[in-house]
Amino acid sequence: MSRQPQDELELWRSYIRGSLDSITEARLDALLQRDEGAIATYTAALSSLESELPSPEDEAAYLTAIIEKLPQTIRSKERSGSRNSWTRHPLLHYVIAATLTALLLGSGLFDRFATETNQLMNQADASSLSERMMEATTGWLDGWKR
Repeated sequence: MSRQPQDELELWRSYIRGSLDSITEARLDALLQRDEGAIATYTAALSSLESELPSPEDEAAYLTAIIEKLPQTIRSKERSGSRNSWTRHPLLHYVIAATLTALLLGSGLFDRFATETNQLMNQADASSLSERMMEATTGWLDGWKR
């Protein structure tokens, strides 16, 4: 076993204990954010110090305090995003789509399009079906623009 990993482990133990200067702590903080190897060494140092580290005196009260803080955080996020949350709801999109469909059905737009399409399909011209569909669609669009 080499000496360097042991020195590194001891450095992380000092970091956990809080006995390093602020510059070294800042360097190790930055290292934890970008290096997976540093995280592994930190975890090993943390588990080796498990018996030394204090545990919460009243673990249930500690957990309750954490849980009580969670809804406050969630509520503050809801307040900031409440304006956009209803616009992204799927039910609103369904209602808009259903309303537009009902308006188009009520105006007879689909019936008119279906009639022209049926006429095109039943013609015995020499032109292809796609050409006839294109002509009917452009005629329908031109009539709609007026």
